[in-house]
Amino acid sequence: MELPIDLWMEKRKLEDRIDPKDKWTTDSMGSMFDGLCITADIDNAQPVLVSDYSEENQENENGVADYIALNPSGELHLPWNREISALNRPLVMGQAWDIIKVVAR
Repeated sequence: MELPIDLWMEKRKLEDRIDPKDKWTTDSMGSMFDGLCITADIDNAQPVLVSDYSEENQENENGVADYIALNPSGELHLPWNREISALNRPLVMGQAWDIIKVVAR
């Protein structure tokens, strides 16, 4: 499963989450990983929602949704993005008592 990237529109939606590249040059931790894996616990009552966009920039109408519904026991693998650091920080929304596990690989 992949979040779609349509360059001009997605860049606008990510603007509030994009930091200058030089801010990350001292972040040696980020360069050690190839990607993230997000897993939703099997005991979650409902899917958790994962998105690359701040909530105010999401489109959720006309059959288009800017999030992925991660069902209980589902996994989402996100490759590390070397160009747009905001894509390395997905937003997750769930309900009280939901559990997600995030693994950097």
